[in-house]
Amino acid sequence: MFSKRSFNSFWWIRFCLIISSLWFGEAHAQTVSLSDLRFFKNPGNNWRIVGGVTADLSKHNELKAKPGEGILVNASEVGSGTHLETVAEHGDLELELDYMMALGSNSGIYFQGRYEIQLLDSWLIRKVSENDNGSIYGRQAGRQNASRAAGLWQHMKVRFRAPRFDPNGKKTENARVVSLYLNEVLIHDNVELPWQTAGAVQPNEVAKGSLLIQGDHGRVAFRNISFKLLDTPSPSLAHLHYAVYKGQNTKIPDFRVAKAQSEGNQTSLFSGIADRSNNFLIRYTGTLEVGEAAKYDLFLVADGGFSRLTIDGKEIFDWDNPNWRQSRSAELPAGALPFELIYSKVNQDDQPALGLTISGARLLPTFTGDTWAVAGRYEQEGPVYIDAPAPLVIRSFMDVPERNAGDKTHRATHAVSVGDPAGIHYTYDMDFGTLLQSWRGDFLEATPMWRGRGNGSSLPRGVLSRLGTPGLTLCRLKTSASPWPSDTTGTGYAPGGYSLDAQDQPTFWYEVLGAAVSDAIRPVSTGEGVHREITVQNPGADLYALLASGSVIEQLDDLTYLIGDSQYYIKMDSSVPKPLIRSSSGGQELIVPLDEGKLSYSIWF
Repeated sequence: MFSKRSFNSFWWIRFCLIISSLWFGEAHAQTVSLSDLRFFKNPGNNWRIVGGVTADLSKHNELKAKPGEGILVNASEVGSGTHLETVAEHGDLELELDYMMALGSNSGIYFQGRYEIQLLDSWLIRKVSENDNGSIYGRQAGRQNASRAAGLWQHMKVRFRAPRFDPNGKKTENARVVSLYLNEVLIHDNVELPWQTAGAVQPNEVAKGSLLIQGDHGRVAFRNISFKLLDTPSPSLAHLHYAVYKGQNTKIPDFRVAKAQSEGNQTSLFSGIADRSNNFLIRYTGTLEVGEAAKYDLFLVADGGFSRLTIDGKEIFDWDNPNWRQSRSAELPAGALPFELIYSKVNQDDQPALGLTISGARLLPTFTGDTWAVAGRYEQEGPVYIDAPAPLVIRSFMDVPERNAGDKTHRATHAVSVGDPAGIHYTYDMDFGTLLQSWRGDFLEATPMWRGRGNGSSLPRGVLSRLGTPGLTLCRLKTSASPWPSDTTGTGYAPGGYSLDAQDQPTFWYEVLGAAVSDAIRPVSTGEGVHREITVQNPGADLYALLASGSVIEQLDDLTYLIGDSQYYIKMDSSVPKPLIRSSSGGQELIVPLDEGKLSYSIWF
């Protein structure tokens, strides 16, 4: 079933010579071709290139492959197989990829062959440890379990900062995981790595090393691997001098005659050199050491007043447009560039904060300033989170992608999000009787809805499975091939709200096509996802339910269907009529006749 491609020694030598420029040499992310294994050192027989892969949810460590290319898969049994190591080496690196775990499988990605990010089938784990999926192995657990089910594609994006060494080879800074997003959920933020993971390729730490994928713990597949080498030297401040002036300065003083209260030298920006309980002005002068001419993104925090930033004689942020938090891009030449930053606190009661972040296409963000001035999404107030220690129902707007409409979104204005202490949550659209989405992990962020005047919308906080776009769940079809209606016109659809059971779980009610419908959605007790039960009074003839739509739908066994690009599973109850897979615009749909007026199934994700 698996086939290993080969290539002759001439091409191997040639690829070794140009591998770094092919893989890591671009300012933008470079996708790794998975038509063969040329990017890896002496790949063992357990590594294959295939065209498709699915897991068997009834068997541990089982991946079924289809011929083709574009997917890298480890086909080894547990305890056998070799690791896979890249030819190219890296320092600071941004890595992005999709991966799929077999049921019960285990693997890992070692940055520089030394610092492991764990890959594990942690689907049903409630309390994550430093050994679970996405953890920094043996070091730190993720903030929450953001894992998907075995056999579903998971997405990971990591920014890694290599350790630093002085000219004598002595380590001066530890390596760091700057950020790690698992399935679009931030689970690690600026985590220091003082030592290597057990099983590292060498006991020493280095400035550059190969990326390594563990190959002897179980079956795992990868696709859409892309890298960006973050090799631009970090700009740094040098010869930094400060002068502090008293009072409320809404205009820039004439520094030739103004008398400073205090002066001195600093190695970084810091507002604490002034009396922060009073108004003040700080003027910093020095040089910004820029190692490479490039376009840089600058973000300035100067809370409580006015600021001006000038680099190499060019005004980046001007005094006459006071904005406490500003961002701008600027082309900077290489060299020691004259630097001046003026910060004036003019609001007596405000908490001052001063900080400057510089980033770029091949540069990890570099920050200097007050530790409390690190750029935050909602400034100093912080986000508003809603947890669900008990079943909880929240009404809000919810933005979801429109079907076959690119990046366009639809705002569900009558969305109901239901949270559960089991960590399985969902959103229901009462305008259509549609289950929009479900997710595992933390419940909701309500900052857009409740901060200030708000816009009425909320955001899921866990790993999200989109289950469809707004549209009717039930309709009558002349034949099983008739197109599904795009809206409720002519259906007599009328929402009836919801009722709560003894456990405070809602059942939704509505009328459509002359029939009364109840729709009950509950977390599966064993944690796989949600179970849905639809009951229709007086269903009549030719009534169908739309269970799922996706680019492709594959039947795995008598009751199990894989939806879309391995996005989630539909598990039918045995008492339900057999669903039909049919073509639709842009993909396929899974529908089921409702002649008996009963439908029950589960969604696993």
